Amino acid sequence: MQKGISALAVGIILAAIIGFIFVGSQFINPPPPIKYKNDIITVEEFYVSNTKPYEGSEISVDFKIKNNGDNETHDVIVRFADIPGFDKIILDCGVGGIADSTGRACNYDTIDIFDTKHISAILKATSGIPSDTPVTIRYTVQYYNKGFRIANVPIIDQNTRKQPISKFSQSTPSYGPVVLDFQPGELHEFVVEGKTISGYWGVFDSPLEVKFSFKSVATSSVGKANDTIIGIGHIKVDTRNTLERGIGPCNFDQENGVWFSDKAVKVPNTLVCNFKPAGQLNVPEITATIAAEFDYVYKYERTQQITIQKIPNQ
Repeated sequence: MQKGISALAVGIILAAIIGFIFVGSQFINPPPPIKYKNDIITVEEFYVSNTKPYEGSEISVDFKIKNNGDNETHDVIVRFADIPGFDKIILDCGVGGIADSTGRACNYDTIDIFDTKHISAILKATSGIPSDTPVTIRYTVQYYNKGFRIANVPIIDQNTRKQPISKFSQSTPSYGPVVLDFQPGELHEFVVEGKTISGYWGVFDSPLEVKFSFKSVATSSVGKANDTIIGIGHIKVDTRNTLERGIGPCNFDQENGVWFSDKAVKVPNTLVCNFKPAGQLNVPEITATIAAEFDYVYKYERTQQITIQKIPNQ
């Protein structure tokens, strides 16, 4: 009986030691940080079985697409263009993918964070070519993405305060190939203890012109991007009841307290709207909040060069 108890005690002690070592190792060698990318969907592990096939022979093209964003991605489409020099294409879209009626595109309703989808295609080279023939395999990757950003803008009563105590700030941009930057009004400068300080803010009795600048941050290594268009009404702005329509131009229409863009935006581009503080300013300074959301379809093209060789005369 004593031996059984001793064995149990030893086992508990060993388990505790192993647990301590494991927990300690997590502090000594912590797991690498999670790294999201603005290039939400990328092509990984691209492979071609033969870049110089003979006429009439087959080659295989294999690759993966990966979701690098911090949310699941929707409506992903990988499409092969017509390829002169090849008679047919047999496409396998892997788990979760559906080939469309043309047999040239793979559709994925959703791809989870850091998930990958495998795509493979078999191409048969044309026979009877007069000579060695260079051809280009072209395919596009398309997906739907959402973006957002929030800005906080100081608004002062200039009769009471010449510059704000708080500072203009904007949240970290959301991940995606298109990002938004705010510019609220003109850049002001003032001197504090001999140092010139600049910042953005609004004045209660003056219009506040806010610029919404959209730009592309995708890397060129992903592929050649098509024009990215943010459609009419696909930019939504909520001022959280801190701002209302001011005097001057505005590229937004208001509906139920929310503002929607009145024009399509071809990235890069800038929209403008003039606001004013909502209600009366009963304190020297308030903070106006501007929350913007937008959605768009992003598409890029990739290519692979192939040379179809003529079979030498026997």
